[in-house]
Amino acid sequence: MLEMAVPYDQRPVNELTHLRGSPMYTWAELSNSEYAKKLTTLFLAVSSILGGPISAQTFAPGEQPLECFLSTASSGLVVVVLSVLRVYLGWSYVGNRLLSAVIPYEETGWYDGQIWAKPPEVLARDRLLGLYVVKPALGRLKNTLLGCVGIALLFIVALTWRLSGQ
Repeated sequence: MLEMAVPYDQRPVNELTHLRGSPMYTWAELSNSEYAKKLTTLFLAVSSILGGPISAQTFAPGEQPLECFLSTASSGLVVVVLSVLRVYLGWSYVGNRLLSAVIPYEETGWYDGQIWAKPPEVLARDRLLGLYVVKPALGRLKNTLLGCVGIALLFIVALTWRLSGQ
């Protein structure tokens, strides 16, 4: 009732509900084992279907197995990083709208933007959701991004070093 000025789909609490129901965005709230399983599946699928064949054409697996492996793994990690980054950006957008005291919205189109100041009750609810639902998800996604980017850089540097030594 307090949010009647803002269209239903643009209310931060409804954006969070929609985000939590979207297939890939739910990964941020999975248990650690399920989350790791999803990321590993994505990594292995991309590495074997896309990265493996390209690496095998670039490097002879029998003669350059390390280069082939590093190239294949790097391609899989790049896709994982991009996927997690997309999920992170979605959660970050909703989190910022939940934590903000005022939110912009559009009634009918791009040309009629409005600013809505949240009443204290809505602000308190939204900030609780932002702190206890969104922030932990963002922390997990940030750690995943840092880890995957670090490993991908390590693989790319190792591959570059191996290739420069030949």
